[in-house]
Amino acid sequence: MSSLWDVSVIGKGKKWIDLEVIQAHTDAGNFPEDPVFALALLTSEAYKFGENYNRIPASPLGEKIPFDNSYQCASLKGIVNEFIEKVVVYEIKNVPFPVAHEKVDQQVIAMGIDKDHEDWNDAWGEKWDAFWNSKENIPPAKYRIWVSDEKWIEHMEVGKCFDTASYSEDGPWVEGDRAIVLDDE
Repeated sequence: MSSLWDVSVIGKGKKWIDLEVIQAHTDAGNFPEDPVFALALLTSEAYKFGENYNRIPASPLGEKIPFDNSYQCASLKGIVNEFIEKVVVYEIKNVPFPVAHEKVDQQVIAMGIDKDHEDWNDAWGEKWDAFWNSKENIPPAKYRIWVSDEKWIEHMEVGKCFDTASYSEDGPWVEGDRAIVLDDE
């Protein structure tokens, strides 16, 4: 499974955690803002490798949710309310889609290549790769996730970084810029 997101823990309270989430792969799509995605993010680091390189629990969250269920939206959907109280994407700007496509289109047009030209796809692909290889083009989304019990986030410390293939089947997805000031309750 490919990594879709790069995640950093940037803040933590008694029953909440702030995560900075950055797209790591073009297939990640828009930023989800649903509790199932939030729970999948938290379970990403709830396990460690055992002696036989199998995943074993490394936290209360890992003990409660078997690893094989931890990344399956269908498995998490039925239990998400036991763990997640609320999730908010509180800061994001320049959401890459469709902004990224438009920027790349403009770069190829500036090269003097028309969309109908036979070189369009090759030129566009090169510019697209360059776009994704430059981290300043990919905006982070800042998430606050409130949990029902502080033990569900005890395995996550400020400064921890990880990648994940977490995803959302149902959304909603963030569609525009946002800057919400949250209390550190």
